[in-house]
Amino acid sequence: MSDNISDMSTPHPAPGQSRPNHWVSRIEGPKGVAILEAASLLYVGAPIIIFIAGWFRFSLAAALILAIIVLFTHSGLRAVAWARDARGDRPPPDSSYSDEDLFFRISLLVGLVAFLVACTGIGGFTFRFSDYMAYDGILRSLIENPWPPGAISDYPSPGTRYPGLCHYWAYFLPPAVVGRLFGWNAAYLFTYVWHTVGVLIAVIWFLRLIGTFRLRFALMFLLFAGVDIIGYLCTTPLPGSQDISWIDYFTGGFWWSIGRGWMAHWSANFSLLTPDGQTIMGGVFYRFYGLLSFLFDGPNHVLPAWVLIFIVLHDALRRKTLERSFLLASILPICSIFVTLGTIPVLLMATLHTRGRRLFTPGNVIVGPLLVIAFIFYYKSVESDIPSSWLWTFQDVSKTWTYLLLYYLSAFGVYAIAAPSMRGNEYRPGRLWFYGALAVFVLAPWYRLGVYSDFTTKVIIPCQLVFLVCLATAIRAPEGKYARLRQRILIGALVAGTWASLGIVYRAVEFGFSFQPPPQERAMYIPEKLERYSKSNEKIVTHEDNFFWKHLARPTIYMQTPDNPAVLSYDFTVPLQNAEAWKYFGDKHVQSNNGITIEIEGNQPLIRCDDVGLDTRTAGSVLLEHSVVDDRGRAPDYAIVFLWASEQDVWKQGGWWPFHRWRSSVIHPALEPLSANSYWRGTVKTMALFLKINGDTGGRYTVNLRRMTFLQR
Repeated sequence: MSDNISDMSTPHPAPGQSRPNHWVSRIEGPKGVAILEAASLLYVGAPIIIFIAGWFRFSLAAALILAIIVLFTHSGLRAVAWARDARGDRPPPDSSYSDEDLFFRISLLVGLVAFLVACTGIGGFTFRFSDYMAYDGILRSLIENPWPPGAISDYPSPGTRYPGLCHYWAYFLPPAVVGRLFGWNAAYLFTYVWHTVGVLIAVIWFLRLIGTFRLRFALMFLLFAGVDIIGYLCTTPLPGSQDISWIDYFTGGFWWSIGRGWMAHWSANFSLLTPDGQTIMGGVFYRFYGLLSFLFDGPNHVLPAWVLIFIVLHDALRRKTLERSFLLASILPICSIFVTLGTIPVLLMATLHTRGRRLFTPGNVIVGPLLVIAFIFYYKSVESDIPSSWLWTFQDVSKTWTYLLLYYLSAFGVYAIAAPSMRGNEYRPGRLWFYGALAVFVLAPWYRLGVYSDFTTKVIIPCQLVFLVCLATAIRAPEGKYARLRQRILIGALVAGTWASLGIVYRAVEFGFSFQPPPQERAMYIPEKLERYSKSNEKIVTHEDNFFWKHLARPTIYMQTPDNPAVLSYDFTVPLQNAEAWKYFGDKHVQSNNGITIEIEGNQPLIRCDDVGLDTRTAGSVLLEHSVVDDRGRAPDYAIVFLWASEQDVWKQGGWWPFHRWRSSVIHPALEPLSANSYWRGTVKTMALFLKINGDTGGRYTVNLRRMTFLQR
């Protein structure tokens, strides 16, 4: 097998044929490919280089970093040389684009990507998913403490050590470096810029793969999601059967506290919207996120993974080579274990497609395996007691199969049925890729790994990109029986699927934007995050004598959590100020030196205050000193939910409960952060406490409230 770079090209044009003056000559030419390769390899290489430099012993780190730089540079030069020699004999239908058209389209694409990324909450400009409380804590700890970080916690006992913290660091490390140099605000701004660039690079790779620079295909990538509206309409009661308006029904406003907006909520938890689903499902087991939903909920799993996977796909589909595919895949564990597992089928398809061409390169057989082995030891230092088994061990599949089929249909089935023929050609990947991706989609829900559906949702990410490339090329050049009709049906289904992604944009626009980053003081520390995880069902255990930490890593630097000061406190053992602003629920309430005692049924509001005046940028959590007993004097299985709203959030419909747009947080038994969003266009106007009983909701309960304290973090 020849190693000549010229042997890796597509057919050469006939003698005398000149390169057409369209976008291919600009973006697919040597200069354009050189810029894209440099930007892409820097984007996927920076996190692993930073990680190696910060975690590995010096001599090993120097050797690995040098090897990665040399191999990346060599592979990039080979890709540029391939572009110099390659001439497509079937240029895409963009040949009429002038330089001005191309410049305008690129500018429009940059603006579009920047806006959509801002709408997902990256950068903290608008509504963010609740996990950002943890993300902010990770970023803060990486900025303020030496590497590699360990943690000292008071749980489960004082002085408990969590050595060598393991996490998916790739998303955080470049902003953390900027933060260590220039501070928290610079890190937050760089987070947005860095990941906007990453999404833009991914879009360009996608357009290269399908052979067109038309913006409609960029929108197809950015707004892609399952046809969630099918499952939503099948499982959600219509207005009239529940206390919501039609506009809330179609925009998902009544799921505001969850924050995904529109149909994206259904894709996360659709089977639990019906009473029988709540009874028989026993939790969330499968979901099919759109690409914007991933940026909103789990961006650390897709960035820089999207860029890396697209490089692998382009090498296999266009260059017909594997020369760096396994080296690049060996970086994925620092991005996401789930995505790493999901890339294995893609690598298998790439090997079959290229017939193993240039598989045995130094990067693939030496450096890549060394990185994988190091990551295996790295992650084996952590044990976590999380649910993991086959689907039938958690639920009776004979009763839930209808929900699974509905998931198959709405997530990807409609697209698969409508898609024209997948016979491969110059730009079409072919049946191997299409049916391989479908096989992963079908099989993924049958295994559960994680408290929620993390395995199903994230292990399919690489095959989602493959599937999307197949759909886009089928639309661009439809073939087969009834090709045009099926093309139109597929386009219609894709447009319907954008409903979920557009909901994220809708929610962001209605919520509003702020260009002031969340305050650093409000971000929790890693030890606090570990303590909360350890109190949950995950029960994290770490091993200091692991091979990675004993022989490969630098000494762990332990961090402790500073005091968490109180910013506001309500003492219920004395008469409250502004007594007229407080409302009590239940049959009876008494205020005494022991606090406020309320007699009430389960699943009812306890108290409400309409004159709070709390600056939301100063408080991160709330502690409640209280007790709850039933009519027999026993403590029930219960939770206390804290709800709050700014003045413009208070929107009552059909009585006091529910407040559709109030924020909520469980403050007992688990101390959850108030919210990842530290601003609501003003101070908290109204707050309330709600008693949720897990069991006999019709029983009688006595609740004693003694003190409620708001903490800085």
